[in-house]
Amino acid sequence: MSWELALIASSVASAGMQVAKSVTEANTGMLIADQKKADALQDAELSKLKAIQDERKRREEFAIWDSEFLASQYYDGASFDAITGDAYEALDLDVSNIRLKGRIQSNNFLATAENYEIEKQNLKTGKWLGVGQAGMTLFEGVHAAETYNPKKTGGLKRAFTW
Repeated sequence: MSWELALIASSVASAGMQVAKSVTEANTGMLIADQKKADALQDAELSKLKAIQDERKRREEFAIWDSEFLASQYYDGASFDAITGDAYEALDLDVSNIRLKGRIQSNNFLATAENYEIEKQNLKTGKWLGVGQAGMTLFEGVHAAETYNPKKTGGLKRAFTW
């Protein structure tokens, strides 16, 4: 009977180690996913801030150009209006592009953060799959202890084949 106990004890120890490994790996992965999610959310905010700074810089550059242009030109009607009108249209287009780029970058970081949240949930679920696997190891050990008969077979041989 002692070999049966040793086999069951070995199965219990193996199952316990599987649970510990599964839970530890999942918890570590969840912590990493949380950190990466936080980083992505921070990057999303920083990309919004950068877009605001880029827009401000572009407007300042335009204001300098506009002042210099006004100081160096003689107002002669239609051509002056056309040049300044084109410049203001270009400014509006630049500002729109800067804002769009900021939104796209921010949305990309937000999507990355969401992916890390999904990864965390998968790890949380996977952690308990390791417990199920450990249960199977334990079941296999108990089943083997009940079905092996070293006196008939001359040693420990597998009593089942799945």
